[in-house]
Amino acid sequence: MVRKGINLIPGEERFTYEVARLQKKIRIFALGSLLIAVMGLIFSYLYFLNLGKQLNQLSRQTTLTETKIREMQQKEGFLFLIKNRANLIGQIFKNTTRPIKTLVSLEKKLPEGILFTSFEADSSGKIKIVAYSKDLSLLNQFMSSLSDSSFSDNFNIITISSIGRSESGNYSFVLELNQK
Repeated sequence: MVRKGINLIPGEERFTYEVARLQKKIRIFALGSLLIAVMGLIFSYLYFLNLGKQLNQLSRQTTLTETKIREMQQKEGFLFLIKNRANLIGQIFKNTTRPIKTLVSLEKKLPEGILFTSFEADSSGKIKIVAYSKDLSLLNQFMSSLSDSSFSDNFNIITISSIGRSESGNYSFVLELNQK
């Protein structure tokens, strides 16, 4: 506090003037510091608002990207499923047409007097044929024609698993073929 009036102590006047000047500097410094702090808070608030907007944009982009990835994965899954089904259809077609082609080529080699009565084929390439022959020489002739390399190259094993004779004198036999 500054006193006004006559001062009888020498130098006291200068002291009060310096205190007043120092108090003014402290007020200016405090006001400047307060102003800088308020401006810092305002800039920090604006900076965090901007960061929030950027975070929202990144979040939206991430969501869109994740959605696109899920769609691509679904499409890849469907494509994989379609490829598997196509392969399965191809195998089924191969397994259904191959035994028929085998049967046709067997009938070309079949001598007169041998008759096929049943035909079974499984997916592993195993074919089982039950047939009748009038005599064993026809059966021998048929088996010799099957040993021809143009036919036997398609099979691992060609065997007759059983032979029996019926009351009428015909021979029944089971021919087994394992395709390569």
